[in-house]
Amino acid sequence: MSRENLFNYLDEFVFASEEEVTFATTDFFIREFGDPSYADLVTIEERADEYKTARGLH
Repeated sequence: MSRENLFNYLDEFVFASEEEVTFATTDFFIREFGDPSYADLVTIEERADEYKTARGLH
């Protein structure tokens, strides 16, 4: 999952909560790669956390 593409995708939204970032990250992954495995869910959570940290959403 390209971090740059993900961040560009997420920047299009206004998030009301941190959980919404994770939902949008999951949506991006499904659009790009299909249904995630358990290991993919861990990666999705990590990428969502990276985005929240980078954008000061924590």
